[in-house]
Amino acid sequence: MRAIKARQLSPEAFRISGRYQDLYDIEAMRRGPPGDSGFDPDLVVMNLGGATLPAACVARVRKMPRNIVSGLEYHRYTAGGLLPLDGDCLIFVGRARKGFDPDRLEAFVVPKGVFVKLNPGVVHGTQFPVRDEWVRVLVILPEHTYDNDIVRKPLAPGEAVEVLS
Repeated sequence: MRAIKARQLSPEAFRISGRYQDLYDIEAMRRGPPGDSGFDPDLVVMNLGGATLPAACVARVRKMPRNIVSGLEYHRYTAGGLLPLDGDCLIFVGRARKGFDPDRLEAFVVPKGVFVKLNPGVVHGTQFPVRDEWVRVLVILPEHTYDNDIVRKPLAPGEAVEVLS
């Protein structure tokens, strides 16, 4: 089994997979488009594939003895958003060129409160808590994405990847 080490999130390292915004960093948000009454609009704009109904979902992820990636997925046409609500998480990403390639995955530490946008075509899967037993992750996708814009691949035991924090 191959292991990948999670890196600290940085704009440069994550650029190819998407972008992110720390929603607790008020000063950084104010450097973006001006807002009024404490509302800072368009911090992270996501192409939702023409969908008019973005959906908010909550994933509950549990700390395991080892962070094993056993399956991959990507969305062909739509971006997705991830926001760890009550703890830091590890995520893994990769490009879906010519199918799935577990050898091209990278991992990142996403601090609590940092919103990550995944571009269309970015391979990803279940998030892993860094320290906490359980972490809730807000997931934003167009309605019915799990029915109409997802490509999945379970990994054989020899293809599995371990994410290290």
